[in-house]
Amino acid sequence: MHIFEALDKPGGLMRTNIPQFRLPPKVLDEEIGYIVDMGVQVHYGQRIDSLAGLLENEGFDAVFVGTGAPKGKELSLPGRHDSARIHIGIQWLESVAFEHTKKIGERVLIIGVGNTAMDCCRSALRLGASDVKVMARKPRQFFKASAWELDDAEEESVEIIVNHSHKAFVVEQGVLKGMLFDEMEYQVDDSGGIDRGRAIGETFIECDDVILAIGQENAFDWIERDIGIEFNDWDCPVVDEQTMMCSRDGIFFGGDAAFGPKNIIWGVAHGHAAAISMHQYCQGMDLTDRPADQLHMSAQKMGIHEWSYSNNYDPAERRLMPHVGLQERFKKLDIEVELGFDEQQTMAEVERCLNCDIQTVFNAPACIE
Repeated sequence: MHIFEALDKPGGLMRTNIPQFRLPPKVLDEEIGYIVDMGVQVHYGQRIDSLAGLLENEGFDAVFVGTGAPKGKELSLPGRHDSARIHIGIQWLESVAFEHTKKIGERVLIIGVGNTAMDCCRSALRLGASDVKVMARKPRQFFKASAWELDDAEEESVEIIVNHSHKAFVVEQGVLKGMLFDEMEYQVDDSGGIDRGRAIGETFIECDDVILAIGQENAFDWIERDIGIEFNDWDCPVVDEQTMMCSRDGIFFGGDAAFGPKNIIWGVAHGHAAAISMHQYCQGMDLTDRPADQLHMSAQKMGIHEWSYSNNYDPAERRLMPHVGLQERFKKLDIEVELGFDEQQTMAEVERCLNCDIQTVFNAPACIE
């Protein structure tokens, strides 16, 4: 098995787009090391300009594409290109990771409320910003960011402002002064849907820098469109969600490259599914013959009054993850905020969650993480 990696270290977008205070390089290196030590050959500093060329020249039997969604979306508004202090979120995070960017202005506006926006606002604080605002076009219940991402940002004094629609960048003689926003009002129906909203006023907010984190797109200019791979209207390959194979036999996709931006855990799941499919494809087996999709738990009763594990029902709430103190976490960019559980805390949490005899079946669409 061969992995082609554009960087001089493995990890791709996880290394460059996830801040070090969330995923320290040493943790990433350790995890990837488990895979590399199994005999995988990693080719570093490799640029792939043509999938057709890779297939023709290298002679691989199966190829997995997990290139993520590395292109940040633009925001076409008046003044967008009149200042160098307006940044694309995902590229800005890469610049921070490579230490090309080491500081930022005191007042920063983040446009967007996804997980990338949360990474940007918290990174800005660590690079010297003192006033960071996240500008949301809709009410909070329609945010894309995970609830705990929002909580972590607000714990660090990030201000999240809802119902403000971006309107224009205000730039005077090349100097960014701030942004204009429409103040929005929405109607939410009984089913939880929201209308397009209406502007009820206008607001100007001063800032020194703006970071745009309004979404990400795939970048598949290196995949020819005449080699049998079908793409949809969003420039994503049409992929079988069970086998992860596209319309050309032997080519598999996963993660953001297949379905657009999602959480890393989805990419991990896609990688597992594709690995099964690639093995079966190379062996000439049926790709739809999958392992059982559930976990069986069996009781291990030791005696009439004895069990091999704790069997008392514990109604305690989920334990909060310990965090590094606010003053300490801003001293360096790579100080991991989440401390994790120690052995005793882990045992208590496991007892709280996994001490029943229910035959659990995990249903992905119903999962609330």
